Amino acid sequence: MVAPQQQRSRDTHPDVPTTRATKTQAEPPDTDRARIEQVEQALQERLRFEKLLSEISAKFVNLDLEQINAYIPNALGQISEFIGSDLTTFLQLNQETGNLQHTHQWSTPGATFAMDFTGAEFDIKESAPWIAREVVKLEPIIISCLDDFPTEATKERAICERTGIKSVVWVPIAVDGIFAACIVLNTLRQHVAWSHDLIRRLRLLGEIFASALRRGQTEQALNDQLGFEQLLSELSATFVALPADKIDDSIKDALRAIGDFMAVDRVFVDQFSDDKSEFRVTHMWTATGIPRDDFVFDVMLSEYAPWYTKTILSGQSVIFSSPGEMPEEAVNEREYCKKTGIKASAIVPLTIDESVIGNFGFDMIRSETRWSESVIRRLQLASEVIANALKRKQMERQLRSAYDEISALKERLEAENIYLKKEIQLDQTHDEILGHSEAIKSVLSQAAQVADTEATVLILGETGVGKELFARAIHKQSAHGGNMLLKVNCAALPASLIEAELFGREKGAYTGALTKQVGRFELADGSTIFLDEISELPTDLQAKLLRVLQEGEFERLGSGETIKVDVRVIAATNQGLAQAMSEGRFREDLYYRLNVFPITVPPLRDRRDDIPVLVWAFVQEFGEKMGKKIETIHKSTMEVLQAYDWPGNVRELRNLIERAMILSHDNILQIDVPSQTEGQPTSSLTLQAIEKHHIEAALKTTGWRISGKRGAAERLGLKPTTLRSRMDKLGIRRPIP
Repeated sequence: MVAPQQQRSRDTHPDVPTTRATKTQAEPPDTDRARIEQVEQALQERLRFEKLLSEISAKFVNLDLEQINAYIPNALGQISEFIGSDLTTFLQLNQETGNLQHTHQWSTPGATFAMDFTGAEFDIKESAPWIAREVVKLEPIIISCLDDFPTEATKERAICERTGIKSVVWVPIAVDGIFAACIVLNTLRQHVAWSHDLIRRLRLLGEIFASALRRGQTEQALNDQLGFEQLLSELSATFVALPADKIDDSIKDALRAIGDFMAVDRVFVDQFSDDKSEFRVTHMWTATGIPRDDFVFDVMLSEYAPWYTKTILSGQSVIFSSPGEMPEEAVNEREYCKKTGIKASAIVPLTIDESVIGNFGFDMIRSETRWSESVIRRLQLASEVIANALKRKQMERQLRSAYDEISALKERLEAENIYLKKEIQLDQTHDEILGHSEAIKSVLSQAAQVADTEATVLILGETGVGKELFARAIHKQSAHGGNMLLKVNCAALPASLIEAELFGREKGAYTGALTKQVGRFELADGSTIFLDEISELPTDLQAKLLRVLQEGEFERLGSGETIKVDVRVIAATNQGLAQAMSEGRFREDLYYRLNVFPITVPPLRDRRDDIPVLVWAFVQEFGEKMGKKIETIHKSTMEVLQAYDWPGNVRELRNLIERAMILSHDNILQIDVPSQTEGQPTSSLTLQAIEKHHIEAALKTTGWRISGKRGAAERLGLKPTTLRSRMDKLGIRRPIP
């Protein structure tokens, strides 16, 4: 606060504020000497104030924006301490919204009203209408006590009464003759008679603040623009040098770079179907802490977001700082924002050859955001880079599509509606695991990743999916691949014998143990052991297995000698171990030790594209054994096989082909395809139920793609609109992932 001698000078000099109490005091003795001393002291105070303003002004000459923002509160503090303000704020006018934003603040230590307004923005016309009218006149508003407020300043007076402000001064700041900012001085402990001359001189300081900030902001904006353009230039160069199959991954990297630079919560790319009736989110990046929504793919745009669709397809942008800014007709869009937590969006069309193929945009989840013109311009520049990358990918896709169409025509000329054995490629990386679907490739990739480690693997999957085959594949690719894989089926052995089978026994360990037995773990030393149906392991042996996994040691049954082994464990189960734990049938610590690297083998219904490969492999296997040669399988037969859900998975398919091979008498395989849908005989189903099942099977086969080349509509021989109508009638909906 102010030094005592400083306070005395303010009581006598018009440039220094005085408290109301000093006005009632008796004037000092009217002597020449006293008056001379008084004038000299006031002059010194004024000179000190002018010097302080000069020193503060000089500080701003060479500061950048960050330094300016850091120094302004310090400068406000120096001024406030000199003139006795308890709370001083600097507010800047937002040219786009017309609101005032508290950008800098200083408050005296120990003040009872030490709220931090920094960063807050308010509508001055709404919250302080009288002040809003007065500040644009660019004259200071001086309120020494609340009674100084005119009668129409009811809101302003109420704010001061509520917050404990006793005196307040608004010093308007002009830049280029237009109102741009304010310095606001507040006292909280006493009333102050503010000096008009002093307040007017503060305007100079405020103009220095405002000009320095504007200069720094201009420089910062220029640097940001140059930095963003450099980023886009680097991204464009990257896309040009990339092969088309790498573009998608690079777009994801580009979204992350753009999102980080722009400090938004989410960046995304949506693409429309060829007929513009559907769209899907193809690329997305989210900031740390922002959830990824479960977006629905292949959505009917006219039903899902009609206003949004109409706007984007017309080539216009969708920009809103809050969902309430969208027009009344955007009912679905506002509801979607409410559901997903979107508070602001800026979305521009993606255009290739004057055709809108999708959109590119930013979302804000944590707060509403006023999008500036510079942000929208950067969004548009980035959209051009993304559109060019997608154009390269689209051109290659068209070339591939043309090539595929030529190949399809050639195949149709050779054999209409018939699968030829030579059309199915049976060469596999893993000679026992057949298939080329994405589902099986994903599992094989996981197996390859973990194979050359010593990590414990837990293979999950339904009965008949081939869990043992994946265990063998992992073993073969491991460092122990040259050794034997030992297998133990925990469900096939009685509880009384499984301990000896796993860990061995000494002669005489129990009645009937006439010889010494070496256990499977001891035999597997330096190799891999596969524990099938691990969920059936008796609870009293689970602790012993856990010890082997953790410490690599155990004792034979009937022996106290500890045996050390180096064994890699692969376990498998078709049951939910989580439920077994909740029922007390399986130890939690063993589960977490086994679950180091879980691999889930997909059921056959989730890899229908592999069915033709598997069928021909089984035909070849049984043909060699039976001396039969099958050359063709009707396409309709193969489609029915692909539509069936296969509750018994690959094992059921293999048994079915074996039976068909036994019954076949010529070179065309006739297969008696199972006629059940979820356990219900087809003959007991209604015609509507059969139609629903057939449509769902086609949709699953095409990955729920309705229109376009190789879509469900083409497979069923229907128009996309007709198929959608039947789906609505039958209540068919794509399951949410």
